[in-house]
Amino acid sequence: NVHIIMGGQIKGESPALFMIYPQGNPLQTSEDCPFMQIGETKYGRPILDRGIRFEHTSLEEACKYALLSIDSTMKSNVTVGPPVDLLVYSPDELDVRRQRRFAADDPALTKMRQRWEQGLRQAVSRLPEIRFRTGTTPPGTGHGASEGSIELVDTLPANEQLEPQVQMGKNG
Repeated sequence: NVHIIMGGQIKGESPALFMIYPQGNPLQTSEDCPFMQIGETKYGRPILDRGIRFEHTSLEEACKYALLSIDSTMKSNVTVGPPVDLLVYSPDELDVRRQRRFAADDPALTKMRQRWEQGLRQAVSRLPEIRFRTGTTPPGTGHGASEGSIELVDTLPANEQLEPQVQMGKNG
């Protein structure tokens, strides 16, 4: 079962990216699915799903998300590891101009990993607090224990709370 990601551009046309399944049928990127991923997807895919927004994510940001996605996969699955090859292609370049191989001990990738982990911990600390209430209805005697014994309380000042983001399509 070999999956292939193939992309490129014919001069005068828009770039395209396809995932080709073993049976030969292709799937193309779109506004609803602006990226492709093969291999181990369950660990890094949530980062891409939550971060990549069609028409809003710059090429540079997309590279960061891609590196964070593969790094998270490497952290959670010992069968996935370096080197990590990153190739960046812009419309109408018509050749490869930007690429880099990140070795296991690459200082830039290590710094990115450390900052991501630190930022994730900081983000979690800013989420609404979870409080466990006592004195609710015991389990099995009603719905009180299952619905009301855990409370989420937002403790951030109003000026620090995030505005809801408008969703644009599936991955918007």
